[in-house]
Amino acid sequence: MPHDGANEHNIKAAGGQCSSGTKSLVPLGLYGIIDDPETAVDHSMHGMTSDGKTEVAVAAKIRSEVRKPLG
Repeated sequence: MPHDGANEHNIKAAGGQCSSGTKSLVPLGLYGIIDDPETAVDHSMHGMTSDGKTEVAVAAKIRSEVRKPLG
């Protein structure tokens, strides 16, 4: 379960599931207040890859999208 951190506050988990026959789609996500999105992305990438066995193929693209201004 998500918890507050130095950069994140009031984090909640959301998800759902849609099935048809033998196929399922399970979207999951988090929402809340994030003071510094760049730090949040960096921490997420570190958490996903810290086992040394996982490779995140789109990390650079995700980071560049987060840094785009809104609007």
